[in-house]
Amino acid sequence: MAPVGAALVGVFLYSLSPVLVRASELSGPVFAFWRMLLAVPVLLLAVAVARRGRPEPVGAGNGWWLPVAGGVGLAANQLATMSALKLTSVANVALIGTLAPLIIAGLGVWLLRERQRPMFWVWTLVAMAGAMFVVVAESGGVDASVWGMVLALVGVVAFAVFMLCARHSSRTLSQFLFRSTVAGAVLLTGFVLVTGADLTVGSRADLLRVAAVVLGSGTVGHWLFTWSLRATSAGFGAVMRLLQPVLAGIIAWLLLAESVTAPQLIGGGVILAGVTAVVLESRRPPPLV
Repeated sequence: MAPVGAALVGVFLYSLSPVLVRASELSGPVFAFWRMLLAVPVLLLAVAVARRGRPEPVGAGNGWWLPVAGGVGLAANQLATMSALKLTSVANVALIGTLAPLIIAGLGVWLLRERQRPMFWVWTLVAMAGAMFVVVAESGGVDASVWGMVLALVGVVAFAVFMLCARHSSRTLSQFLFRSTVAGAVLLTGFVLVTGADLTVGSRADLLRVAAVVLGSGTVGHWLFTWSLRATSAGFGAVMRLLQPVLAGIIAWLLLAESVTAPQLIGGGVILAGVTAVVLESRRPPPLV
């Protein structure tokens, strides 16, 4: 159950990010730039601590292209998702995020030859239905900025690329996260320079929000969640992220004094039931054929 606990902590830290981004006065690209850039020295320290004189692992997944591809996915995910949060509501971004299990598990079957039992897909759909019920009921429908919804979908696909690269890489977690973050930071630096974005952080509160995202979801959350993937499957990790709308609602209730509604409680219960069933199903051996 250690991978399950790691995934839960990672998802909790992920759930903090939308609230912090939404509360910030920074634009989506600027927030994404500082989040990636400040994560580089943090992850470099993690690599130095984790290595302790041990050589890099060798294997088919130890090439340079996997961290670069992961960095492209990570940079695109941060840029698209944070921009989407500025164009549409957190609820609508969460609605698009419920498509992640199908995208990631489907890519896992196609690219990594992972196999899932039929009941895995059944309970995945149950959990997705609960998540969709929460966000649709709370948003009053799916009326939103078209560009915001498109960017949210791009963010989901980009995160799927990052997750699959992390799972397939034979590098240590700290090495993969550091190299992919460096690649992503380079891409985002080029983007903000070309677009001429104002990189000024005008308030201490915004600086603290960026730091919290870097240390929370960007470092500890990524490390724990990626580690859990290597002990389970890409599809399992995607389903665990369905808890994010529920946890984000609880965090908003605690920090922003937002009310907890009946749809949140009902949909949250369905999500928890589906995720619990997926956890139990994932502990069984995969099908042979």
